[in-house]
Amino acid sequence: MADDLFSKKGYAGVTLREIADEVGMRQASLYYYVPKGKEQLFIEVMKRTYARHREGLERAIGEAGSDLTQRLQAIAAWLLSQPPVDYIRVIFSDVSTLDPQQAEWLVYYANSSLVEPIQTIIEDAKRAGIVTSLDAEVAANGLIMMLEGLHNVPSTYTKHSRLQLADMLIDMVLNGWVKR
Repeated sequence: MADDLFSKKGYAGVTLREIADEVGMRQASLYYYVPKGKEQLFIEVMKRTYARHREGLERAIGEAGSDLTQRLQAIAAWLLSQPPVDYIRVIFSDVSTLDPQQAEWLVYYANSSLVEPIQTIIEDAKRAGIVTSLDAEVAANGLIMMLEGLHNVPSTYTKHSRLQLADMLIDMVLNGWVKR
């Protein structure tokens, strides 16, 4: 329940009172479970979220085989099957409101759980000569941001499913827009 609130509103947008109301307990009782308060709860929620994403992404990539397009489609399917992490908000907004040590940990965990698995397959594709020389970390971050943005596309405004939109984005990334 705290997961959903943090996912929708971010760290600063959620109060302990809202979380307590959501789980059906008094706000003061929450401190028994999270003595350090909202920041501790947020970090625990994000730790669990990122661990689930790391495991899910690695499994999806492994099951997709060695084809780059299929791997990227598997990544898209995994990310779109999960509640959005709102990676951009976490990195550029939530982090600035946390204790610096917690913020550093959160950035590290977000990177190792979301970016690194994707960065690794892009680097593999570079070594195999499948993609041009590009910054794999920038490419992985960009792909995450594009795919996460699809969570915000209302189904009433498009004739395509989110997975179809993801496939179109992946095709554009791999094949470009310009006819060669």
